Amino acid sequence: MVLAGAHNPERIVNRPEIAESLAKAKGMVADGHGADTANFNEVNAGWTFMVSCSAETYASFFDPAGPAVMPSTITHLQAPLLWVSGDRDKGQQVVPAIFAKAPADLLNRHLTVAADHLNTPDAAIDATRDWLRELAAR
Repeated sequence: MVLAGAHNPERIVNRPEIAESLAKAKGMVADGHGADTANFNEVNAGWTFMVSCSAETYASFFDPAGPAVMPSTITHLQAPLLWVSGDRDKGQQVVPAIFAKAPADLLNRHLTVAADHLNTPDAAIDATRDWLRELAAR
């Protein structure tokens, strides 16, 4: 399931605060401290804030060639996909093109709910529950 998926490490890594934190995380990994937790910069819906996580996790999430790059990762799915987008979430404009790259499955769904980026998960509760029931009945 993807709720308001808009992570774009290929672009976000160009922000100076993210590039700085990514360099810090990669340095920790290279020095054998990838499992250690540290504070790193994060950005979501235009807000920059600090997160605490392992250096490996941060480096993986922001690596512009890593597993969090949705357009390339989606092609390797081996399960049905539910992607819920908010109709007022500007980051969802690219979703149809990304979603189209998912391997075919009769249970794949791209749904739009009345919400902005941060409120999409709450607005998606009923649709998510219905999809999970359909998946369980498969």
